[in-house]
Amino acid sequence: MLLVTCMRATASADSRFEDVKSGKWYYQAVIWAVENGIASGTSATTFSPNAPCTRAQIVTFLWKAAGSPSVEGVENPFTDVSKKKYYYQPVLWAYSNQITSGTSATEFSPNAECTRGQIVSFLWKASGGSTVDVDRSSFTDVKSGKYYEKPVYWAVLGGVTGGVTSTEFQPNTSCTRAQAVGFIYKCFSGLTTKSPSADIHLYQLDSTTPATCTGPKVQNYHCITCPEKHSFTSGKALGHDYALVESVPSTTTAKGYDRYQCTRCSDSYKVEKELLHSWYRSGSKAPTCTSAGYKEYSCYYCTEKKYEELPRAPHNFNSTYVTYPRPNKTGVKRCVCRVCGYTENQNVVIDNPHDSFTEEEKKLVSLINAARAAKGIAPLSLNTTYYKGSAWRTYELIESFSHTRPNGTAFHTVFSDFNMPTAWSYGENISYSFSSQDVTVEQIHQQFMNSSGHRDNLLKDKWESCSVYILRIGGYTYCVENFFRTSSPYYG
Repeated sequence: MLLVTCMRATASADSRFEDVKSGKWYYQAVIWAVENGIASGTSATTFSPNAPCTRAQIVTFLWKAAGSPSVEGVENPFTDVSKKKYYYQPVLWAYSNQITSGTSATEFSPNAECTRGQIVSFLWKASGGSTVDVDRSSFTDVKSGKYYEKPVYWAVLGGVTGGVTSTEFQPNTSCTRAQAVGFIYKCFSGLTTKSPSADIHLYQLDSTTPATCTGPKVQNYHCITCPEKHSFTSGKALGHDYALVESVPSTTTAKGYDRYQCTRCSDSYKVEKELLHSWYRSGSKAPTCTSAGYKEYSCYYCTEKKYEELPRAPHNFNSTYVTYPRPNKTGVKRCVCRVCGYTENQNVVIDNPHDSFTEEEKKLVSLINAARAAKGIAPLSLNTTYYKGSAWRTYELIESFSHTRPNGTAFHTVFSDFNMPTAWSYGENISYSFSSQDVTVEQIHQQFMNSSGHRDNLLKDKWESCSVYILRIGGYTYCVENFFRTSSPYYG
Protein backbone atom coordinates (compact mmCIF):
# COMPACT_ATOMS: atom_id res chain seq x y z
CA MET A 1 0.00 0.00 0.00
CA LEU A 2 1.32 3.45 -0.96
CA LEU A 3 1.14 5.63 2.16
CA VAL A 4 2.43 8.86 0.57
CA THR A 5 0.76 10.30 -2.50
CA CYS A 6 2.43 12.01 -5.48
CA MET A 7 2.63 15.80 -5.29
CA ARG A 8 3.59 17.93 -8.26
CA ALA A 9 6.22 20.61 -7.71
CA THR A 10 4.84 24.15 -7.62
CA ALA A 11 7.83 25.90 -6.02
CA SER A 12 8.06 29.68 -6.11
CA ALA A 13 10.97 31.42 -7.78
CA ASP A 14 12.31 32.85 -4.51
CA SER A 15 13.24 31.40 -1.13
CA ARG A 16 12.55 33.20 2.13
CA PHE A 17 15.53 31.43 3.69
CA GLU A 18 18.86 33.26 3.76
CA ASP A 19 20.77 29.96 3.68
CA VAL A 20 18.90 28.49 0.68
CA LYS A 21 20.32 30.27 -2.35
CA SER A 22 19.19 29.91 -5.94
CA GLY A 23 21.49 27.56 -7.82
CA LYS A 24 22.08 25.20 -4.89
CA TRP A 25 21.22 21.58 -5.71
CA TYR A 26 18.65 21.49 -2.88
CA TYR A 27 17.00 24.86 -3.69
CA GLN A 28 13.98 23.45 -5.57
CA ALA A 29 13.49 20.60 -3.07
CA VAL A 30 13.44 22.89 -0.01
CA ILE A 31 10.94 25.32 -1.54
CA TRP A 32 8.71 22.44 -2.68
CA ALA A 33 8.81 20.81 0.79
CA VAL A 34 7.97 24.08 2.56
CA GLU A 35 5.16 25.08 0.17
CA ASN A 36 3.61 21.62 0.47
CA GLY A 37 3.73 21.79 4.25
CA ILE A 38 6.20 18.88 4.50
CA ALA A 39 9.06 20.80 6.12
CA SER A 40 9.59 24.15 7.79
CA GLY A 41 12.60 26.28 8.60
CA THR A 42 14.64 26.22 11.78
CA SER A 43 13.77 29.95 12.09
CA ALA A 44 11.81 32.51 10.11
CA THR A 45 14.79 33.13 7.83
CA THR A 46 16.91 29.95 7.99
CA PHE A 47 16.41 26.34 6.93
CA SER A 48 19.80 24.97 8.13
CA PRO A 49 20.33 22.76 5.07
CA ASN A 50 23.68 21.42 6.30
CA ALA A 51 22.46 20.52 9.81
CA PRO A 52 22.06 16.78 10.49
CA CYS A 53 18.53 15.44 9.95
CA THR A 54 17.27 13.50 12.99
CA ARG A 55 15.04 10.45 12.99
CA ALA A 56 12.25 12.56 14.48
CA GLN A 57 12.53 15.11 11.66
CA ILE A 58 12.41 12.56 8.82
CA VAL A 59 9.30 10.74 10.11
CA THR A 60 7.69 14.16 10.62
CA PHE A 61 8.42 15.04 6.97
CA LEU A 62 6.87 11.72 5.84
CA TRP A 63 3.84 12.11 8.12
CA LYS A 64 3.13 15.56 6.69
CA ALA A 65 3.62 14.26 3.13
CA ALA A 66 0.94 11.65 3.94
CA GLY A 67 -1.50 14.40 4.96
CA SER A 68 -0.83 14.37 8.73
CA PRO A 69 -3.22 11.45 9.46
CA SER A 70 -4.62 10.90 12.95
CA VAL A 71 -3.04 8.33 15.25
CA GLU A 72 -5.94 8.05 17.63
CA GLY A 73 -6.04 4.65 19.29
CA VAL A 74 -2.39 3.84 18.53
CA GLU A 75 -0.52 2.75 21.65
CA ASN A 76 2.89 4.36 22.17
CA PRO A 77 5.58 1.68 22.79
CA PHE A 78 8.48 4.16 23.05
CA THR A 79 9.60 5.56 26.41
CA ASP A 80 11.62 8.35 24.71
CA VAL A 81 8.66 9.75 22.68
CA SER A 82 6.65 12.13 24.84
CA LYS A 83 3.12 13.18 23.93
CA LYS A 84 4.22 16.82 24.28
CA LYS A 85 6.83 16.54 21.51
CA TYR A 86 6.17 17.72 17.96
CA TYR A 87 7.10 14.31 16.62
CA TYR A 88 4.67 12.30 18.83
CA GLN A 89 2.02 11.77 16.15
CA PRO A 90 4.54 11.28 13.27
CA VAL A 91 6.41 8.57 15.22
CA LEU A 92 3.21 6.69 16.15
CA TRP A 93 1.97 6.98 12.55
CA ALA A 94 5.26 5.57 11.22
CA TYR A 95 5.19 2.82 13.85
CA SER A 96 1.56 1.84 13.19
CA ASN A 97 2.21 1.69 9.42
CA GLN A 98 5.36 -0.43 9.91
CA ILE A 99 7.60 2.27 8.44
CA THR A 100 9.78 1.98 11.55
CA SER A 101 9.93 -0.27 14.57
CA GLY A 102 12.29 1.92 16.57
CA THR A 103 15.90 1.35 17.51
CA SER A 104 14.71 -1.13 20.16
CA ALA A 105 11.39 -2.43 21.45
CA THR A 106 11.04 0.56 23.79
CA GLU A 107 13.14 3.30 22.16
CA PHE A 108 12.80 5.29 18.96
CA SER A 109 15.93 7.52 19.45
CA PRO A 110 14.25 10.64 18.03
CA ASN A 111 17.33 12.85 18.35
CA ALA A 112 19.74 10.39 16.69
CA GLU A 113 21.01 11.44 13.26
CA CYS A 114 19.22 9.67 10.42
CA THR A 115 21.54 7.65 8.16
CA ARG A 116 21.33 7.09 4.40
CA GLY A 117 20.33 3.48 5.05
CA GLN A 118 17.53 4.49 7.43
CA ILE A 119 16.05 7.20 5.21
CA VAL A 120 15.77 4.99 2.10
CA SER A 121 14.20 2.31 4.31
CA PHE A 122 11.58 4.80 5.56
CA LEU A 123 10.89 5.95 1.99
CA TRP A 124 10.69 2.39 0.66
CA LYS A 125 8.18 1.34 3.30
CA ALA A 126 6.17 4.56 2.90
CA SER A 127 6.01 3.83 -0.84
CA GLY A 128 4.61 0.35 -0.38
CA GLY A 129 7.78 -1.74 0.11
CA SER A 130 7.83 -3.21 -3.41
CA THR A 131 10.11 -6.16 -4.24
CA VAL A 132 13.11 -5.36 -6.42
CA ASP A 133 15.17 -8.01 -8.23
CA VAL A 134 18.70 -6.59 -8.21
CA ASP A 135 22.32 -7.58 -8.57
CA ARG A 136 23.50 -7.48 -4.95
CA SER A 137 27.14 -7.00 -5.94
CA SER A 138 26.66 -3.40 -7.10
CA PHE A 139 27.66 -1.87 -3.74
CA THR A 140 30.36 -3.51 -1.67
CA ASP A 141 29.02 -1.95 1.56
CA VAL A 142 25.41 -3.14 1.12
CA LYS A 143 25.60 -6.66 2.49
CA SER A 144 22.99 -9.33 1.84
CA GLY A 145 20.44 -9.57 4.65
CA LYS A 146 20.84 -5.99 5.92
CA TYR A 147 17.54 -4.18 6.65
CA TYR A 148 18.41 -1.52 4.06
CA GLU A 149 19.43 -3.94 1.26
CA LYS A 150 16.17 -3.87 -0.76
CA PRO A 151 15.44 -0.17 0.00
CA VAL A 152 18.89 0.83 -1.32
CA TYR A 153 18.44 -0.84 -4.69
CA TRP A 154 14.83 0.32 -4.92
CA ALA A 155 16.00 3.93 -4.37
CA VAL A 156 18.83 3.63 -6.90
CA LEU A 157 16.72 1.99 -9.61
CA GLY A 158 13.85 4.41 -8.95
CA GLY A 159 16.08 7.45 -9.31
CA VAL A 160 15.60 8.63 -5.71
CA THR A 161 19.34 8.58 -4.99
CA GLY A 162 22.55 6.94 -6.17
CA GLY A 163 25.69 5.64 -4.60
CA VAL A 164 28.33 7.94 -3.15
CA THR A 165 30.73 6.17 -5.54
CA SER A 166 30.20 3.47 -8.17
CA THR A 167 30.92 0.80 -5.55
CA GLU A 168 29.79 2.41 -2.26
CA PHE A 169 26.38 3.53 -1.00
CA GLN A 170 27.63 4.43 2.51
CA PRO A 171 24.44 3.42 4.34
CA ASN A 172 25.78 4.47 7.76
CA THR A 173 26.64 8.04 6.75
CA SER A 174 24.38 10.70 8.31
CA CYS A 175 21.99 12.74 6.15
CA THR A 176 21.62 16.52 6.30
CA ARG A 177 18.25 18.29 6.25
CA ALA A 178 18.89 19.27 2.63
CA GLN A 179 19.60 15.67 1.63
CA ALA A 180 16.49 14.43 3.45
CA VAL A 181 14.08 16.80 1.67
CA GLY A 182 15.96 16.10 -1.57
CA PHE A 183 15.20 12.37 -1.23
CA ILE A 184 11.53 13.07 -0.41
CA TYR A 185 11.27 15.56 -3.28
CA LYS A 186 12.59 13.06 -5.81
CA CYS A 187 10.43 10.30 -4.40
CA PHE A 188 7.10 12.09 -4.03
CA SER A 189 7.13 15.27 -6.14
CA GLY A 190 6.47 13.42 -9.39
CA LEU A 191 9.61 14.96 -10.87
CA THR A 192 12.05 12.07 -10.53
CA THR A 193 13.57 11.36 -13.93
CA LYS A 194 13.37 7.61 -13.55
CA SER A 195 10.47 6.58 -11.32
CA PRO A 196 8.26 8.79 -9.11
CA SER A 197 7.05 6.66 -6.26
CA ALA A 198 3.39 7.41 -7.01
CA ASP A 199 3.96 5.12 -10.01
CA ILE A 200 6.86 3.11 -8.61
CA HIS A 201 8.29 0.67 -11.14
CA LEU A 202 8.73 -2.93 -10.09
CA TYR A 203 11.88 -3.83 -12.00
CA GLN A 204 12.90 -7.35 -12.90
CA LEU A 205 16.36 -8.30 -14.18
CA ASP A 206 16.37 -9.35 -17.85
CA SER A 207 20.06 -9.78 -18.62
CA THR A 208 23.53 -8.95 -17.42
CA THR A 209 26.45 -8.03 -19.65
CA PRO A 210 29.68 -8.71 -17.73
CA ALA A 211 32.31 -6.00 -17.45
CA THR A 212 34.87 -6.02 -20.24
CA CYS A 213 38.31 -4.55 -20.66
CA THR A 214 36.81 -1.33 -21.99
CA GLY A 215 33.33 -1.15 -20.39
CA PRO A 216 31.60 -1.67 -16.99
CA LYS A 217 29.02 -4.33 -16.18
CA VAL A 218 25.52 -3.52 -17.52
CA GLN A 219 22.25 -4.89 -16.11
CA ASN A 220 19.06 -4.58 -18.13
CA TYR A 221 15.70 -4.40 -16.31
CA HIS A 222 12.03 -4.16 -17.31
CA CYS A 223 9.08 -3.08 -15.20
CA ILE A 224 6.59 -5.92 -14.63
CA THR A 225 3.68 -3.45 -14.57
CA CYS A 226 4.50 -1.25 -17.58
CA PRO A 227 6.75 -1.13 -20.70
CA GLU A 228 9.42 0.90 -18.86
CA LYS A 229 12.98 -0.41 -19.26
CA HIS A 230 16.13 0.61 -17.50
CA SER A 231 19.83 -0.20 -17.83
CA PHE A 232 22.01 0.00 -14.73
CA THR A 233 25.82 0.12 -14.89
CA SER A 234 27.97 -0.89 -11.95
CA GLY A 235 31.67 -0.97 -11.23
CA LYS A 236 34.36 0.02 -13.69
CA ALA A 237 35.85 -1.40 -16.85
CA LEU A 238 38.25 -4.23 -16.05
CA GLY A 239 41.11 -2.77 -18.05
CA HIS A 240 43.44 -4.82 -20.19
CA ASP A 241 45.50 -7.59 -18.63
CA TYR A 242 48.50 -7.79 -20.91
CA ALA A 243 50.92 -10.71 -21.00
CA LEU A 244 54.06 -11.26 -23.04
CA VAL A 245 53.22 -13.66 -25.91
CA GLU A 246 56.14 -13.17 -28.29
CA SER A 247 59.72 -11.94 -27.98
CA VAL A 248 62.01 -11.42 -30.98
CA PRO A 249 65.62 -10.50 -30.08
CA SER A 250 67.49 -7.71 -31.80
CA THR A 251 70.48 -8.35 -34.00
CA THR A 252 73.25 -6.02 -35.10
CA THR A 253 71.21 -5.12 -38.20
CA ALA A 254 67.53 -5.60 -37.28
CA LYS A 255 65.53 -4.39 -34.28
CA GLY A 256 63.64 -6.98 -32.27
CA TYR A 257 60.42 -6.54 -30.32
CA ASP A 258 58.26 -7.83 -27.47
CA ARG A 259 54.55 -8.36 -28.26
CA TYR A 260 51.99 -8.22 -25.46
CA GLN A 261 48.39 -9.43 -25.77
CA CYS A 262 45.43 -9.02 -23.41
CA THR A 263 44.41 -12.30 -21.75
CA ARG A 264 40.74 -11.30 -21.95
CA CYS A 265 40.49 -9.86 -25.46
CA SER A 266 42.49 -9.68 -28.67
CA ASP A 267 44.06 -6.26 -28.05
CA SER A 268 47.85 -6.26 -28.36
CA TYR A 269 50.83 -3.95 -28.73
CA LYS A 270 54.55 -4.16 -29.50
CA VAL A 271 57.57 -2.70 -27.73
CA GLU A 272 60.48 -2.23 -30.13
CA LYS A 273 63.99 -3.06 -28.98
CA GLU A 274 67.23 -1.31 -29.84
CA LEU A 275 69.74 -2.79 -32.26
CA LEU A 276 72.29 -5.07 -30.68
CA HIS A 277 75.23 -2.66 -30.78
CA SER A 278 78.63 -3.40 -29.39
CA TRP A 279 80.13 -0.10 -28.28
CA TYR A 280 83.71 1.03 -27.93
CA ARG A 281 85.02 4.45 -26.99
CA SER A 282 86.15 6.15 -30.18
CA GLY A 283 86.79 9.72 -29.08
CA SER A 284 86.29 12.40 -26.45
CA LYS A 285 86.53 16.09 -25.73
CA ALA A 286 87.38 17.35 -22.26
CA PRO A 287 85.01 19.95 -20.81
CA THR A 288 86.25 23.43 -20.04
CA CYS A 289 84.75 26.29 -18.09
CA THR A 290 83.37 27.72 -21.36
CA SER A 291 82.02 24.61 -23.10
CA ALA A 292 80.76 21.11 -22.31
CA GLY A 293 82.74 18.04 -23.30
CA TYR A 294 81.69 14.61 -24.51
CA LYS A 295 82.65 10.98 -24.85
CA GLU A 296 82.09 9.38 -28.29
CA TYR A 297 81.19 5.73 -28.70
CA SER A 298 81.07 3.78 -32.00
CA CYS A 299 79.54 0.41 -32.84
CA TYR A 300 81.83 -2.41 -34.01
CA TYR A 301 79.15 -3.73 -36.38
CA CYS A 302 77.71 -0.59 -37.97
CA THR A 303 78.26 3.14 -38.41
CA GLU A 304 76.05 4.07 -35.41
CA LYS A 305 77.58 6.47 -32.91
CA LYS A 306 76.39 7.78 -29.57
CA TYR A 307 77.63 10.54 -27.31
CA GLU A 308 77.78 11.03 -23.58
CA GLU A 309 77.78 14.72 -22.68
CA LEU A 310 80.18 15.88 -19.99
CA PRO A 311 79.01 18.96 -18.12
CA ARG A 312 80.93 22.20 -18.37
CA ALA A 313 83.74 22.47 -15.82
CA PRO A 314 83.50 25.11 -13.09
CA HIS A 315 85.58 28.26 -13.31
CA ASN A 316 88.95 28.16 -11.57
CA PHE A 317 88.62 31.42 -9.68
CA ASN A 318 91.30 33.53 -8.12
CA SER A 319 89.47 35.85 -5.71
CA THR A 320 90.38 39.04 -3.91
CA TYR A 321 88.27 41.14 -1.58
CA VAL A 322 87.02 44.47 -2.89
CA THR A 323 85.36 45.24 0.43
CA TYR A 324 85.70 43.07 3.49
CA PRO A 325 82.67 41.65 5.26
CA ARG A 326 81.81 42.74 8.78
CA PRO A 327 78.84 42.02 11.01
CA ASN A 328 75.81 43.81 9.44
CA LYS A 329 77.93 44.67 6.40
CA THR A 330 78.14 42.61 3.18
CA GLY A 331 81.58 42.15 1.68
CA VAL A 332 82.41 41.81 -2.03
CA LYS A 333 84.94 39.47 -3.63
CA ARG A 334 86.15 39.94 -7.22
CA CYS A 335 86.62 36.51 -8.79
CA VAL A 336 88.69 36.08 -11.98
CA CYS A 337 88.88 32.70 -13.74
CA ARG A 338 92.49 31.60 -14.24
CA VAL A 339 91.53 29.75 -17.45
CA CYS A 340 89.19 31.99 -19.42
CA GLY A 341 89.43 35.33 -17.65
CA TYR A 342 85.72 35.43 -16.80
CA THR A 343 85.15 37.91 -13.96
CA GLU A 344 82.31 38.18 -11.47
CA ASN A 345 81.69 39.82 -8.13
CA GLN A 346 80.41 37.69 -5.26
CA ASN A 347 78.71 39.02 -2.15
CA VAL A 348 80.05 37.66 1.12
CA VAL A 349 77.73 37.70 4.13
CA ILE A 350 78.85 36.64 7.58
CA ASP A 351 76.81 35.94 10.67
CA ASN A 352 76.71 38.42 13.50
CA PRO A 353 78.99 37.47 16.41
CA HIS A 354 77.43 35.21 19.01
CA ASP A 355 77.10 36.80 22.43
CA SER A 356 78.71 34.12 24.58
CA PHE A 357 81.17 31.24 24.43
CA THR A 358 80.01 28.37 22.24
CA GLU A 359 80.50 24.77 23.34
CA GLU A 360 83.43 24.29 20.95
CA GLU A 361 85.07 27.52 22.20
CA LYS A 362 84.71 26.26 25.77
CA LYS A 363 86.27 22.99 24.63
CA LEU A 364 89.23 24.88 23.13
CA VAL A 365 89.85 26.58 26.49
CA SER A 366 89.68 23.15 28.16
CA LEU A 367 92.39 21.90 25.78
CA ILE A 368 94.53 24.95 26.60
CA ASN A 369 94.13 24.28 30.32
CA ALA A 370 94.95 20.59 29.84
CA ALA A 371 98.22 21.60 28.18
CA ARG A 372 98.96 24.05 31.03
CA ALA A 373 98.13 21.40 33.65
CA ALA A 374 100.59 19.01 32.02
CA LYS A 375 103.29 21.63 32.65
CA GLY A 376 102.10 22.36 36.20
CA ILE A 377 100.72 25.79 35.22
CA ALA A 378 97.52 27.22 36.70
CA PRO A 379 94.40 27.04 34.48
CA LEU A 380 92.86 30.04 32.72
CA SER A 381 89.32 31.22 33.44
CA LEU A 382 86.84 32.18 30.71
CA ASN A 383 86.89 35.96 30.40
CA THR A 384 83.46 37.06 29.19
CA THR A 385 84.31 40.74 29.61
CA TYR A 386 86.66 40.78 26.60
CA TYR A 387 84.68 38.25 24.50
CA LYS A 388 83.20 40.80 22.07
CA GLY A 389 86.66 42.24 21.38
CA SER A 390 88.03 38.78 20.56
CA ALA A 391 85.10 38.23 18.22
CA TRP A 392 85.82 41.47 16.37
CA ARG A 393 89.52 40.58 16.09
CA THR A 394 88.52 37.31 14.37
CA TYR A 395 86.52 39.23 11.73
CA GLU A 396 89.53 41.55 11.18
CA LEU A 397 91.67 38.53 10.27
CA ILE A 398 89.67 38.18 7.03
CA GLU A 399 91.10 41.51 5.89
CA SER A 400 94.55 41.31 7.51
CA PHE A 401 95.93 38.11 9.00
CA SER A 402 98.26 39.86 11.40
CA HIS A 403 98.56 40.93 15.03
CA THR A 404 98.44 44.46 13.63
CA ARG A 405 94.85 45.54 13.01
CA PRO A 406 93.67 46.81 9.58
CA ASN A 407 93.79 50.36 10.96
CA GLY A 408 97.52 49.95 11.74
CA THR A 409 97.23 49.69 15.54
CA ALA A 410 98.21 46.81 17.84
CA PHE A 411 95.70 43.99 18.38
CA HIS A 412 94.88 44.95 21.98
CA THR A 413 93.48 48.36 20.99
CA VAL A 414 90.28 46.57 19.92
CA PHE A 415 89.35 46.20 23.59
CA SER A 416 89.54 49.92 24.28
CA ASP A 417 87.44 50.49 21.11
CA PHE A 418 84.67 48.64 22.93
CA ASN A 419 85.30 50.53 26.19
CA MET A 420 86.54 47.43 27.98
CA PRO A 421 88.70 47.63 31.11
CA THR A 422 92.45 47.99 30.55
CA ALA A 423 94.45 44.87 31.43
CA TRP A 424 98.04 44.86 32.71
CA SER A 425 99.12 42.44 29.99
CA TYR A 426 97.63 41.13 26.70
CA GLY A 427 98.56 38.16 24.52
CA GLU A 428 97.21 36.82 21.26
CA ASN A 429 97.38 33.64 19.12
CA ILE A 430 95.78 33.65 15.66
CA SER A 431 95.26 30.88 13.08
CA TYR A 432 93.40 30.10 9.89
CA SER A 433 93.00 27.04 7.70
CA PHE A 434 91.06 26.04 4.59
CA SER A 435 89.19 22.76 4.21
CA SER A 436 86.09 21.47 2.42
CA GLN A 437 85.07 20.06 5.81
CA ASP A 438 84.87 21.89 9.12
CA VAL A 439 88.16 21.98 10.99
CA THR A 440 87.71 20.46 14.45
CA VAL A 441 88.57 22.15 17.74
CA GLU A 442 91.27 19.52 18.32
CA GLN A 443 92.86 20.38 14.96
CA ILE A 444 92.82 24.13 15.79
CA HIS A 445 94.49 23.46 19.14
CA GLN A 446 97.08 21.18 17.54
CA GLN A 447 97.99 23.94 15.06
CA PHE A 448 98.88 26.20 17.98
CA MET A 449 100.74 23.45 19.84
CA ASN A 450 102.79 22.59 16.72
CA SER A 451 104.08 26.19 16.59
CA SER A 452 106.68 26.91 19.29
CA GLY A 453 105.80 30.60 19.50
CA HIS A 454 102.06 29.98 19.87
CA ARG A 455 102.65 27.12 22.29
CA ASP A 456 104.93 29.20 24.50
CA ASN A 457 102.38 32.01 24.49
CA LEU A 458 99.45 29.91 25.73
CA LEU A 459 101.68 28.23 28.37
CA LYS A 460 102.90 31.47 29.97
CA ASP A 461 102.21 31.41 33.69
CA LYS A 462 101.47 35.13 33.83
CA TRP A 463 98.07 34.72 32.12
CA GLU A 464 95.03 34.58 34.39
CA SER A 465 92.16 34.36 31.89
CA CYS A 466 91.47 34.01 28.20
CA SER A 467 88.83 34.73 25.57
CA VAL A 468 88.63 32.71 22.32
CA TYR A 469 86.50 33.03 19.19
CA ILE A 470 86.09 30.68 16.20
CA LEU A 471 84.73 31.91 12.83
CA ARG A 472 83.96 29.73 9.79
CA ILE A 473 83.31 31.36 6.40
CA GLY A 474 83.68 30.10 2.82
CA GLY A 475 85.68 27.01 3.76
CA TYR A 476 88.05 29.04 5.96
CA THR A 477 88.27 28.63 9.72
CA TYR A 478 89.66 31.60 11.67
CA CYS A 479 90.51 31.47 15.38
CA VAL A 480 91.70 34.07 17.92
CA GLU A 481 93.00 33.24 21.40
CA ASN A 482 93.42 36.31 23.62
CA PHE A 483 95.16 36.08 27.01
CA PHE A 484 94.89 38.61 29.88
CA ARG A 485 96.44 39.56 33.16
CA THR A 486 94.19 42.02 35.03
CA SER A 487 95.02 41.69 38.74
CA SER A 488 98.48 43.25 38.93
CA PRO A 489 101.64 43.87 36.87
CA TYR A 490 103.80 40.87 36.06
CA TYR A 491 107.59 41.22 36.43
CA GLY A 492 108.67 37.65 35.63
